Amino acid sequence: MEITIYSPPNHGCTFMMTIYSLSKWKWEVMIPTFLFPTFCNYISDEYLENIIFRKGDSVYYYEADNSNDTFNLIKKKVNL
Repeated sequence: MEITIYSPPNHGCTFMMTIYSLSKWKWEVMIPTFLFPTFCNYISDEYLENIIFRKGDSVYYYEADNSNDTFNLIKKKVNL
């Protein structure tokens, strides 16, 4: 079982997201906290659910590239 927690930091338009997995009755961090800019736009539940996905035996997530002003999404593989 996995759960995603996202919450706005103090400046409101960029959320912090962390994904946890329940393993042996203990919640463990599956994907470390990363920033998720929303630009103060509405983000649907469906959009959030598609940020993390499984392809074959691997799990991936999209993280915003904070190195420039475009914040393009970069696909990253989760090391399980």
